[in-house]
Amino acid sequence: MAPLVLLQSSDWHVGSPLTGRGLGLTEEFRSKRREEVDAAPERLLAVSREVRPDVVLLPGDLWDAENVPPTLFRRLVEVFDALAPVPVFIAPGNHDFAGPGGFFDEAFLAALGLPSWPGNVTVFRTSAWETRSVPGRDDATVTGRAFLSPLLDAGRPLDPPPARPPAPFALLMLHGSLESYRGPDAPSGAKRTAPFSREELAGAGFSWAALGHHHGFEVVERPDGSAAGAYSGSPTGRGLDETGPRTS
Repeated sequence: MAPLVLLQSSDWHVGSPLTGRGLGLTEEFRSKRREEVDAAPERLLAVSREVRPDVVLLPGDLWDAENVPPTLFRRLVEVFDALAPVPVFIAPGNHDFAGPGGFFDEAFLAALGLPSWPGNVTVFRTSAWETRSVPGRDDATVTGRAFLSPLLDAGRPLDPPPARPPAPFALLMLHGSLESYRGPDAPSGAKRTAPFSREELAGAGFSWAALGHHHGFEVVERPDGSAAGAYSGSPTGRGLDETGPRTS
C-alpha cells in the first residue's frame, strides 16, 4: 500500500482587521502584518509544491468574518485552482461558516460575479457528518462536517462518533474545542464550541484527525502514545497571545 501524504492547515483568518488584541500597531505596521496574514494561501501553495501531497486538509476558519473582501476570496480560489489536481477538502469552522449568503454559497458567488470553487475542492456543507472518497486514492476517505453559523455549538460532535469507513486511510476533519487543550487561546466553560475529549477522538478509530479551531500546534495522542490527530495551529500570529514559531 502506497503511503498517503497529507498537507494540513487551518485558522488562517485572512481579512483580520488587526485593530485589537493588545497590538497598538501603527497603520503602516498593521498593513504589513495584514498582508502576512492574508498571504497564508500562497504559503500553502509553496509548501504543496515542495511536499507534493496526495490530499490537502483544511479544517476551518480560513477567513475571519463574513465581510472579508471579495479580493481575498479570489486569492483563495486562485491558489486552490493552482493546487489542482491535488484534492482539497474544507470543513468550514465558526468563522468561515457554510450558511447561506456566504462564500460557500454558489448563488452568492454568482450574484457578486465571483468565481466558483475549483473542481478539485470539496467543501463539507452540512452539520451532519459526511464521508467522501479521496480522488485518485481508492484506499482513502475523508469524513467531515461544517459549521452553519458563528454561534457557539455546545453539542459533542464525537458522542457518538461518525462511523469509520473501512478504507485503510480513514481521515477525519473536525473544527472544535479539545477539552484538554492548554494553549493561550484555550476557551473555558460555556465558551467551548463543539467540545470533545482525547478519549472520544481516539475512540472514534480514524487513521488521522485534522483538527481546527485552536491556534497553537497540538498533537492528540492515543492511549498507546501514537498520534490520533493534531491541530496545525494558525500559520501567522495575530496578537500578543500568538507569539513564537507557527506551523502548517
